[in-house]
Amino acid sequence: MNDYHPKKYSGRIIFFSAGDMDADADEKKRASELIADPTRGFGKLSTGSLELYTIPDAHHKIARGEGARMMAEMLRARIRQEEEMVLSAV
Repeated sequence: MNDYHPKKYSGRIIFFSAGDMDADADEKKRASELIADPTRGFGKLSTGSLELYTIPDAHHKIARGEGARMMAEMLRARIRQEEEMVLSAV
């Protein structure tokens, strides 16, 4: 893993991120890192567009329950937006 060096990416990035952090020390550290860079490093790699969507839940919960419902709604809205752009271009 330490030998991996990601390359720049020129495509679009749609990034879903957890917004809430738990109270333990590791989460506090991650919270301060998130404040410093909300894209978690993807901004440095992207030469194209980067859209950031924040799910107000902890990382280990955003793919379940209410977090999953919110993410699905955001993704559905984003897909609709993309479809409208494609249809209006025709």
